[in-house]
Amino acid sequence: MDEFYTINREMAVDKIFTMENLSESIRTINSIVKYTSQDIQTSKTQYDVNYKEWLDQEMIEFIAEKEKYTLNLIDYQFNLI
Repeated sequence: MDEFYTINREMAVDKIFTMENLSESIRTINSIVKYTSQDIQTSKTQYDVNYKEWLDQEMIEFIAEKEKYTLNLIDYQFNLI
């Protein structure tokens, strides 16, 4: 992921958001761009999917290694509960 928000490992963005905090992320972005609507709408798929069900320890370790730079940068911890 870091190739999308860094240039030569120098930050090219002000903030990195996570899906776990989507509503707060939208509020922050709206504030930055001066969008004043109070309605926070997020799209939902037609399926009731819990992405945490897809993650076993092996997948967590794979993602943690592949995205080590990003996860360290945002101090991300996997929470499967």
